[in-house]
Order: sequence, then structure tokens, then C-alpha cells
Amino acid sequence: MLYCRSMDDILSVLIVEDEQPIREDLALYPWDESGAILVGEAANGREALEACDDVVPDVIVTDITMPRMNGIELMERVRERHPETVFIVLTCHEDFEYAQKALRLGAIDYVTKVAMRDEDLKLALDKARERVCAGKRLKASAWREAYWDRTSRFRAFLAGIDPLPEFIHLPSRLAVIHFVCQRIDATFANRYCQLRLERCGEPVWFSPGGMRCVLPVAEESDEAMRRRLVEIVRGLQENAESSMPYLGGEVRFFGSYSTWIDSDQRLAAEITSLDVVRDHAFYDEQQLVFAGNCAPFPPLDDVLRDGLELELRIAERSLHRLSNYLKNGLVIWGRKHRVKPDHLKSALISRRDGWKRRYAADAQDERFWTRLSGVSRLSELAHLLSREIEEGAGCTEREQCLRQEVVAARRIVREEYAESPTLTSVAERVGLSASYLSRLFSSETGRTFKDYLTEVRIAQAMELLRTPGIKVYEVAEAVGVPSYRHFSSMFRAMTGQRPKDYQKGEVHED
Repeated sequence: MLYCRSMDDILSVLIVEDEQPIREDLALYPWDESGAILVGEAANGREALEACDDVVPDVIVTDITMPRMNGIELMERVRERHPETVFIVLTCHEDFEYAQKALRLGAIDYVTKVAMRDEDLKLALDKARERVCAGKRLKASAWREAYWDRTSRFRAFLAGIDPLPEFIHLPSRLAVIHFVCQRIDATFANRYCQLRLERCGEPVWFSPGGMRCVLPVAEESDEAMRRRLVEIVRGLQENAESSMPYLGGEVRFFGSYSTWIDSDQRLAAEITSLDVVRDHAFYDEQQLVFAGNCAPFPPLDDVLRDGLELELRIAERSLHRLSNYLKNGLVIWGRKHRVKPDHLKSALISRRDGWKRRYAADAQDERFWTRLSGVSRLSELAHLLSREIEEGAGCTEREQCLRQEVVAARRIVREEYAESPTLTSVAERVGLSASYLSRLFSSETGRTFKDYLTEVRIAQAMELLRTPGIKVYEVAEAVGVPSYRHFSSMFRAMTGQRPKDYQKGEVHED
């Protein structure tokens, strides 16, 4: 079990010791139990200095007296190259004066070889962690301050208030990281993206607005740009779920880079055209990076609209046929014609109310619009529409139809959420035991009875919060949660926002 809660707190350690038995003994130390990982070993200072060029360790555990380069000289040389690295000194009793000198040079602690215990090394590592984490926080704070300073100045340039900031040198081109997620997740995804870019070490990222981060780049080939962005995008995507398990939906990352920009006017135009890249990513779902200037897609004209509506009218003859068309036929049609995604969405959503009436669907509108805000792929849009109709009509993709007891339980919750229905009371009304209904509800709907009740309440609360002049505590009482504090906690856990912020329509970009 690791000592640290966060991967950011795990220390990378390099051992430097000329006596092989001691070096081997140190290598067998349970580093993971102290929240550390051993990244290398060296027999003298010179070998250690070379190792630091390959992997910069957080901590170097080093002997003082060694051949070729001793520990004191190693400390001085490493501090010139990697000032953030922390030292723990190993010493014999007769090396005590050297240990004192090492402490004056900035070593965090020293451990005597003769009487060394695991507890001594663990305490020294804890001290090192405090120093390393403090340095990282300071560095991160400085990076973020500079990021938002550049962002503010660039947006002032786009607004025509200030001249082009000096951190952008023309001619150059733009490397862009885009992310798409549900609007309630935007603040968290933005913060996560900044954190990952900060770790990349690039000094001049900024945000021109929207869900994207931009880096001006000079003198780099197309292939080098593509490789760099692919690496960043993959890193962002691979770590997103584990780093943000609380998100309401998926966040998708992709990159793009521009052609060469040689004037202020071209730069402003390039920023304005970034949304076109998102349109291409909507259809080219597996592509990670888009190159150059992407051409805009054509609008959904009358001819194409008539063709799409004909296919939809044929599919609407039954729920099964409509669901199948949305999941398959619509994707084929979209990839063939590649119209503006917003136009396609509008055409489909305009028919959505008709589908709901025709198939007695009772899908929650607020939940639908929240999910729609995070749609970044054609197949994702098709899945959202088909699943909403199926679920609203009482069917799921995993089974032909829910058990009638589960359908009845869901209906009771939707109709009586404000009266605080319990699992026991609902189970009695549908003729099942509470434990059996609980298992049945979870297996057939994919969520617990309590989670479903919370979803219904929060969806209704989101609707009520749009009412002019209504108070948050009034909304809480209306949806059956009389405790204002508990309601706020529930609301934030599900939406990522406080009720007051949602009511004001605020999404903080920090």
C-alpha cells in the first residue's frame, strides 16, 4: 500500500553509494511503503551525474566519501543543473563534519550507515517530500499565474484593446489542444488540462477562449508538430478518467496545428477558425491531430434535409426501427454527407419531441441537454438519441424491457420524489421485498434506487432554478431535501457546480 494519496506526491529516488553491499541493501528497502520509487543506482558521483541527465530524481540518497566524485561535489554539480532535487546524505561517524557541510549546502537530512534503520530513512524521506512538494506548489503557482497573464493579454489583443503580446513571435504557427465535455464538467477539465500542460514544461501556453489551450511554435516541421501533439493528447486522454473520476461524462481531447502565420490579422483569423477543427473531429472520430487549415463543412441545405427526413419518417414506423436507424443508419448518412454538426443536431432535435410523444417516452430534458453539451462525435450523438428514446419508453439496450416492478418503481420516484419515497415503501407498493427490489433495480437500470432518486431530484431542481426570483432553499424543499447544506452537497456532487452558480449560469474557467 502506498504512503501517498496522490501520484504527484510519490518521490523518485536515486541511490549513490560506492560500497556494493550497502547499495544492494538500500535497493531492497521498501520504497513503496514510504511513498517512493527507486529510479536508479550509481557507484560514484560521476555515474550519478550522468543518470540525472536521463531521469531527474526528486531525491538523491548519496554517500559522502566516494571515488571519482564525492557526495559534496555531486551536490554542487546537481544543484547547478537541477536545483529542485533534494539530497539525503549517508555518512559514517568519522564523516560527521562532511555531513554538516552537506546540510549547509542544502541536504535535507543525513543518516548514519552503521546504525541505519528503516525508520530513519523513512523520516528523512518524509522531510524530503515536504521540501519537494513545496517546491512543486511554488513552481505550479508561478506557471499558472503566467498562463493567465498571457491569456488575459492575448484576449485583450483579440478584442482590439492591446497590441500583439511579445511572447508571440511572427512568423510562427499555433499548436492547439482542444477538449470537449459536458458544460458542467468544463471547469474541472480545463484545470486538468492546464495541470498536464504545466508538467510538459512548455513555457508559453495560453487560452484564447473556449475549451482549448494554444502554444505558439516557431521552426518546427509538420511531422515534429504532429508527434508532439499526439504525445500530449494521448497523455491527457489516458489519465483523464483516473484523474477526474467525478466527471458526469466523458471528456475528449484532440489537437490541431495551423499553417504559418505572418501577420496579426492572420493570427486573429486563425483563432476564429478553430471551431472548424471541432467539426472535423465530430466525423473523424479516431483522429488525434488535425493539420493545417480545415475547410468548413457545407450547411444542411433543403435537398439534404429532405433526404434525411425521408429516412427518419421510414424509421419512425416502430421504436425498434427508429432505434436501429439512429445507431446505424444515421451514422452512415452523416459520414457520407458531412454537413455542419450543429445543423445536423438541430434537424434531429426538432423531431425529438415527436418521438417522445409517439413512444410515450418520459426522458428527463435537463439531463438530455447536459449530455448533449458534451457530445463530440457523430456516433456519440446517435447513441445519446437512441438510448434516450429507449430508456424513456422503459427499455434498455441490454434487455428488451425492464421488469414491470422496476418500471412501476421508477414511475413512483418520478411522481413522488418530493415526498421522499424510500426503498422499503416503494418495494411494498410494487409487491417485492426491499432487498430484492434493490438488487433488481440495480441490475436492470445500472444504478441504485438511491442514485436514481437523486438524479430525478437534481434534474427537477435544475429546472426550478431557472425560475426567476426563486431561492435555493425553496428549490431544496420542493424536491424533497429540506436540508439546504445536504441539497447543495448533492447538487454539486452531480453537476460539479453549486446551486447558486448554476442559477446564475456561471462556469468558472480557473
